[in-house]
Amino acid sequence: MAEIITEERIHQNAADTLDAAIAEWLGVNRTDVMCLDILARLGTVPAGRLAEESRLTTGAITAVLDRLERASYVQRLRDPSDRRRVLVETTERFRELAEHAWGPVAAEWLASGSRFTPEQLAGIRKFLRLGAELSYRQAEEISAKVANKG
Repeated sequence: MAEIITEERIHQNAADTLDAAIAEWLGVNRTDVMCLDILARLGTVPAGRLAEESRLTTGAITAVLDRLERASYVQRLRDPSDRRRVLVETTERFRELAEHAWGPVAAEWLASGSRFTPEQLAGIRKFLRLGAELSYRQAEEISAKVANKG
């Protein structure tokens, strides 16, 4: 198990390195890249959902969206069913750039899936989900400690 945890940490560092390179290439910061990745995964979502998924405040999301809109990477839309609600989606420009940035890695990941049985893939997915839940929980605990300090 220790070896698996080490490999996950190495994977996390490699993913962070890739995201940093992509952020620099796109001319945005790492938080912006995280939000772009969330939007690429979820599609068109309310700005509040993006705040929840990114664990950012609604004020911080507004600043992120302002930057990404200026860069022509996202667009805001009015929700046709509730004009007070703002929807957010990536632009075609961003989707084309994302394909160049993440496409090759994604293609290799998909191809590597053939090396595993469906049961093994299900186990990997479950393990990764557990790791994400643990990381989010620990981040919340640390944030609470920071908030209680000051």
